Amino acid sequence: IYDTMLVMYLRWRKGMSIIQGSPDHFALRLRKRGLSTRQTVLASYAAGCILAAAALGITLASTELQSMSIFLLVGACGLAGALWLKRIQME
Repeated sequence: IYDTMLVMYLRWRKGMSIIQGSPDHFALRLRKRGLSTRQTVLASYAAGCILAAAALGITLASTELQSMSIFLLVGACGLAGALWLKRIQME
């Protein structure tokens, strides 16, 4: 979902059709940044593990404040990651 929403947003900002294909997905941006295929896969796995841990933390949190704090932290990190990925030129 993250990759789909990121790519759709970036295409919309460029004035492109959001359903038109283009080589600007999450993994391709990491490759363009200089990561190897192995590093890209490991980064994707790490992100998945972090999100799984956050989901577990939200589920096990004893108060709504703790749950909301975890949710907002994950959201802020996702936004920061999107801003970082957006800066990678794909042309």
